[in-house]
Amino acid sequence: MNVALWLFAGTAAPSAPADVLLLFERLPATVEGFRRDPAAERFGRDTLFEHIDGHAELFLSFGFRELLVLRYERADEAAIDVEIYDMGRSQDAFGVFAHGMERVEREAGQGSQYLSGMLTFWKDRFFVAVTAYPESEPRKRAAYALARAAARLIPREGPRPSLLARLPKPGLAPESVRYFRHPVWLNSPYRVSDGNPLGIGPDTEAVLGRYGSGEGRHVLVLVEYPDEKRAKQAEASAQEGILDGQPGPVRRPDGRFAGLRRAGRRIALIVDAPDETSVREALARAAPGGSR
Repeated sequence: MNVALWLFAGTAAPSAPADVLLLFERLPATVEGFRRDPAAERFGRDTLFEHIDGHAELFLSFGFRELLVLRYERADEAAIDVEIYDMGRSQDAFGVFAHGMERVEREAGQGSQYLSGMLTFWKDRFFVAVTAYPESEPRKRAAYALARAAARLIPREGPRPSLLARLPKPGLAPESVRYFRHPVWLNSPYRVSDGNPLGIGPDTEAVLGRYGSGEGRHVLVLVEYPDEKRAKQAEASAQEGILDGQPGPVRRPDGRFAGLRRAGRRIALIVDAPDETSVREALARAAPGGSR
């Protein structure tokens, strides 16, 4: 009864109203025989745990503002829940959506995904999850209809995180891309380091992507800091905490290689690479002209 939807960018369209109920009260009253319960549930930052205990941290770390939950019922089927998360910024709506991304689709909003009875998408500042589990054909059709109807009610698209554009395209697995502003997500889904050696926080932005496959694979983490001073501090901390104080690519305990390079106020970190040469080549693509 939880999870996410994503959003993209636009300019001329009017912005969505501050009250999410005003925006989505025009969702259809009936879809595929499912009738909407007139009573909507609302949750804020202080009450989100009541609805999704155990998963609220993800949304809170992305600046969550409010959740609206609508239920659709039909006598011969399990209920369908429509969860609409107001994340405040389109970049953070994308971040929540990407956190669980396993494939890239465009059936609703600026990006969507359907997996085993759950359809999620994002558009502008909203992440939407339509839960139609256990899966059946009527419930699946209704889920798609509700997601598309919700997406149409959001008046404009929103920008994706600008740092995504700095991920080199060749070899990138699109479904692996992650965006975050909290250090806890540095190790999800790939193990990078204990603690927070890169100094990731609310005033930084980070993206992650997987490249290649099999033994030739590697993972790239890009972090952007508010100024070059912070980036230099993080460079020294990461060299000590991730590279064991070594200046160049190092072999980690799992036998794979890691390395980092700073370019101005950005740091590129490569982990899970097969050898030193692969690390150096990947860093040259991700942070051209940088140090190390």
